Parts: sequence; structure tokens; C-alpha cells
Amino acid sequence: MKTLFSKSIVKNIFVVIFFALFVAMSSAIIYFSTENAELSSQTSDKVGEIVAIVAESIGIKVDQNSDSFKNFIRKAFGHFGLFLVVSVNGVLVTLLLKNNPQMKRIVAYSFLGYGLILAIITEIIQTQAGGRSGQFSDVLIDYFGYIIPFGIFLATSFIIYRRNRKNCKQIEV
Repeated sequence: MKTLFSKSIVKNIFVVIFFALFVAMSSAIIYFSTENAELSSQTSDKVGEIVAIVAESIGIKVDQNSDSFKNFIRKAFGHFGLFLVVSVNGVLVTLLLKNNPQMKRIVAYSFLGYGLILAIITEIIQTQAGGRSGQFSDVLIDYFGYIIPFGIFLATSFIIYRRNRKNCKQIEV
């Protein structure tokens, strides 16, 4: 049965989509880092309200006004979570590239470097936003969220590579 699009065209469309999401989410992170303290706090409060509604719907009592809850929301969603989402899109772009292991490796390491640069730049930007400061601990949280999907991708790729290499040696013998 013939299809309207070839597999390579569909694959390229997905590469473009995931790369566009990668760029859009990176831009959103930069935008959020430019917010002054009041706007940033309002954004965190809105996210906190949503998290509290979800938590309470499954029976978990949440005090939205506690400083520890607000700090958790800011770190888990505003830092770790956003960088994790950006990274997942980068991993998907890498996975969809042609079956060229060297190209995948170059792109993967480039994306890893990009994540660190993005984390550092957003914290520097925050030092210029009114009432905010950049924190080295936030760079670490950001980057940790960013490297988890890439760590899983690289570990999985390494395991598959080793398994395929071992299978090839068994066939030769």
C-alpha cells in the first residue's frame, strides 16, 4: 500500500517540529528569566495553584502560602522542569537524525553544551531583572534537569552499540 509521504519526509517533519519546540522552550526560559521579582512571583504562584489543585484532587493537602511550597514550585517547575522539557525535545531531534552515529554524537554533545550555556545565561539575566538574583545552585538544578534525558539517551545508545558490536563478533566466529 502506498503512503502519501515517505518515511524520510515524515521523519524530517518531526525533526523540524521537535527542533522548533526546543527553540520555543529555550526562548520561554530566557523570557521568564527577564521577569522582575514581582512578575516571577506571580508566575510561580499561578503554577503553584495548579499544582495544589492537582495534589488536592488526589488527596494530598498543600499549603500554597508556605515558603517551602513556593520554593519547591520555583525550583521543580521553573528550573528543573523547564530545562527537562527543553532537553527532551533535543533528545528527540537527536534520535530522529539519520543513522549516522558520528552526527548523533556531535549533535548530542552540542546540545549538552547548549544546556549549560542556557543555564548560565539565564542566571546572569536574572541578576539584571529587578529584585532578582542569579544563583549558582539554580544553574546546577537547571543543568541537572537538562542532562537527565541526555544521560538516559547516551546510556541507552551505548548499551545498544555494545550489544550490536557483541552480536557482530559472535556472527564472525
